[in-house]
Amino acid sequence: DDKALWNQLRECSRSELRRMFIAAYDQFIELALRNQHIPKTVEIAIDITGWPWFSIENEPLGTQSEKPSRNYDKSWQFATVSIVNVDLPFTVGVREIASRKNKQYTIQQLLDLVESKFNIKRVYVDRGFYSGSVRDEFVSRDIDFVMKARRNMGLFYDLVDGADWQDKEINHATYQISTTNPDDYE
Repeated sequence: DDKALWNQLRECSRSELRRMFIAAYDQFIELALRNQHIPKTVEIAIDITGWPWFSIENEPLGTQSEKPSRNYDKSWQFATVSIVNVDLPFTVGVREIASRKNKQYTIQQLLDLVESKFNIKRVYVDRGFYSGSVRDEFVSRDIDFVMKARRNMGLFYDLVDGADWQDKEINHATYQISTTNPDDYE
């Protein structure tokens, strides 16, 4: 009975619910690894996901105004990390984004979570995380990454203009691509 489950869950503290979720989640990951449904070395995608927030009062940290074209005024911002080098992308972690100013901390948390279970081959990162500190985090961990640049990034267009001026060919896609393997450059 779904009401009986709800009555049991609402009596639990937030930490009890988190502990139960993590225990079940860990068993699920171990089972998937044992049956080779998920590889031990993974490629992951880290995205910012907004969940609609309809309350006018008591906005939690991390809510943000949305475009007028949406059916809701605000969304609660989360960072999700998913394994993408599998047949069906598999979300392995979620963190609330209380402040966009602390992107590197959110990335650190998600990478720590994934690295506790898997080896990371490459990370694909949402443009909302684009910053030098996030890039430095990947470099310090020796992780290859692809991070989409923000549309208004003038430095990128200066680079393209400089390459055109020198008659060099350049891929105009607005992505920052990094690899730690020197053989990838040959």
